[in-house]
Amino acid sequence: MNEDFLNLARQTASKALASAVVELFPKTLLVQGSGTSKFFFYDFILPFELQKDALAVIEERLRLKLKQKPSIRAAEMMPKNAAVRMEHQDQPFVADRIRESGQGLVQMIEINGFVDWCEEEFLEEWDPRIAFKLLDSCPIEVGDRKGMRIVGALGFEKDALKESVKNAPNFAQISHQALCQRLQLAAPSPCLGDGLWSWLPAGEKLRQSWIDWWKRSHLEQNFQLMTTPSCLVPVEGFDPGLAMTLAHAESFFNTGNKRLAEVSYVYQGQKTPTNEGLLDVAGGLTDRAHIFCPEGELLNECISSLHFIAKIPKILCFEFQIVLYTVKGAKGLRLFQQALNESGLDYTTQISLQLEEGESRISVCLSDSLGRWWEGPFMSIGPVPGRRSGGLMLKRSALGSLERLVALQLEQCAGGNAASVDDFLKTMNALNWSKDPEPEN
Repeated sequence: MNEDFLNLARQTASKALASAVVELFPKTLLVQGSGTSKFFFYDFILPFELQKDALAVIEERLRLKLKQKPSIRAAEMMPKNAAVRMEHQDQPFVADRIRESGQGLVQMIEINGFVDWCEEEFLEEWDPRIAFKLLDSCPIEVGDRKGMRIVGALGFEKDALKESVKNAPNFAQISHQALCQRLQLAAPSPCLGDGLWSWLPAGEKLRQSWIDWWKRSHLEQNFQLMTTPSCLVPVEGFDPGLAMTLAHAESFFNTGNKRLAEVSYVYQGQKTPTNEGLLDVAGGLTDRAHIFCPEGELLNECISSLHFIAKIPKILCFEFQIVLYTVKGAKGLRLFQQALNESGLDYTTQISLQLEEGESRISVCLSDSLGRWWEGPFMSIGPVPGRRSGGLMLKRSALGSLERLVALQLEQCAGGNAASVDDFLKTMNALNWSKDPEPEN
């Protein structure tokens, strides 16, 4: 059975899990849930403290529900109508997420009368050969409320399921937030705002090592370093890196400097309703580098930058995938395709409505322990902003979000029972390359 089918099955299992929990405990509040590349999960706010033995009861209800071949269908709705429907079912969190989605139409999933928002494709008929098991439950935070995440695995028949269960981590044990607290690296700062974290003295040592590597690498690539005013307050629809892009373009017009870069603390905005710690901060450290050059030189610059932004996940052994995002009329699409092909890098192509006008973008997406994909380093080609625009520029970020990279690094070290900050600093020594890695065959 191919992986695409299993991804659809995990998505369906996530929503079926939610319906089973609501049937058992009617006052449960739904938060969010999905299938991932490895597991399926759903986040709840329960009317009581969930005991571990309750997982067996939930799993049995879920198994009974799917064994009865429930009616599973998709329904497209206007966001306003979908939100009202979720409110009528006493599900305010889902209703709020739908209203904030900004979509013209939203896809809902209906399972025997149960309704939930489902952005991804799913199976409309459950295959009885699919075996599944609920693995774990772990506490989460939803704003100022306590929630619970239930995680499960599935496989095509029992042997495949056994392999998934065997390889599953202890999700509570490898939490980067728990390790942050144990090693006193970083801590949330609710007095400053939701989703904002402060680096403690021990964590500042780790953060500074990343910044030192970044500066050294960009100076070796003949970039001029800048510091510009950043967007430190939330502005709806404002790209957190736009201030740097505009300032770098202005400097290029005034001085002729064609390679400009900086690392800066910016407001980014959280993407998830749950507290995901450093994986999804409201404000954090990011970087932008801009290359202004004739179109004839862009291909070589793209190839060099591709290898550079893929360096960190390769060295730190992160699971990653490269995605080429584009929109109709995007600039530089063919150039990026040629650069990817000549670099020998595997990639997928997706249409994105979130890109800036005329922009093509390559993202290095990183997987966490749950199998969710998060955007990491990226690069894009787009028109040069400013009064003398008309050319193209190459924009890239080697970090994406520094906090996110550290969170994934911590997850890996938590699995190996890392004892101190020095364990993390040892991995930074591998980043001291003075040149880009050779292209893969």
